Amino acid sequence: MRHTWKARLFVLWDNPPLLQYYKGSKVSGEKPLGEVPIRWCTVNTVEQTQDSEVTVKNKARVNLFSVVTQKGKMFVLQASTPEEREDWMRAIMSPADAAQE
Repeated sequence: MRHTWKARLFVLWDNPPLLQYYKGSKVSGEKPLGEVPIRWCTVNTVEQTQDSEVTVKNKARVNLFSVVTQKGKMFVLQASTPEEREDWMRAIMSPADAAQE
């Protein structure tokens, strides 16, 4: 499990359904650092518990959600607000749900 956090810009594409992530704050002219295929993925909230808090430099992380690919690779992302987390989860699940139909 990775214990470091790095800020990344994520862009959701629907054809093909995937998340691309970038190091900078702009997409134009930048090559993505990586891609997360979201067809047949699962998306869940990551709840904090006292036994297993996700922390960085003694600061608890909030508004987390996970994307688990069909091959089992897990990405844990953090949104700014609970509402933003729900928006991202819905947006990612939409093409994933369509692929399962």
